[in-house]
Parts: sequence; C-alpha cells; structure tokens
Amino acid sequence: MKVPEMDDLVEGITDPPVGIVPITDEEAVQLHRQYLEYAEIPMNPYRGFLMNAGMIAAVNTVMATNPPPVAARVYMGREADGTAVALLVGVDREGHDDFTKACKTAAAGGGPCPPHCDSAGPLPTEPQG
Repeated sequence: MKVPEMDDLVEGITDPPVGIVPITDEEAVQLHRQYLEYAEIPMNPYRGFLMNAGMIAAVNTVMATNPPPVAARVYMGREADGTAVALLVGVDREGHDDFTKACKTAAAGGGPCPPHCDSAGPLPTEPQG
C-alpha cells in the first residue's frame, strides 16, 4: 500500500499541523498491537473521549483529503518505545477504514473518559436508578 504524501493529506491546508505523520495500514496494525499489549480492561464503561489539539488537527487533516471520507475513526496506538499515539483513519461510506487517509499524532493529554472526564460538568457520572 502506498504511503500518502503529506501534500495529499493536507490538500487545501496551507500550514500542516505539527506532529501529524501519515501512516500505512501495516504501521497502524503494529502500533495498535503494541497498544493492546499494555491496554487495561476498563472497570467502568467509557462515557466519552477527550481529544487533544493534535487529535483534532489530525481529524481535520484526514477529512481534508480528496475525496473526503464520511467520518474519521480514532484508534489508540503505542510506539515501540512506549509512547502513546492516536491513529486517525478515514472511514468510507460502507463504514470501512480507509488507510489511504490515515495519520498518527501524540495521544498525551487525550483519551477515554474516564479518566479524562469533567466531573464538575452537567453530564451524569452514574446511571440513574
């Protein structure tokens, strides 16, 4: 599979966001496998997901490809040195990942809620009952 060139990923964007790296499907598989080796099973259901600025920029980068995907999916990954990364992948009309529209960025400062929740906010933290 051809690795997308950065110019292809950011068509129409004049300044590509720093820290967004195009990836192949093979690299995404390896990064996600490395993540799963250390992932812990959550004790509570996830209520949401905090996206750091790099993740949001990566979503915008993936969505700016031509033709644009219908959605973007975030997977968690881990570099060989243990650094957490977010894998952003375009999603086609059939709901399949399109790795021709994929990139990675730092995951620090983002992640699932809990633990990255606003406990003082108006959304409930526990089911009613």
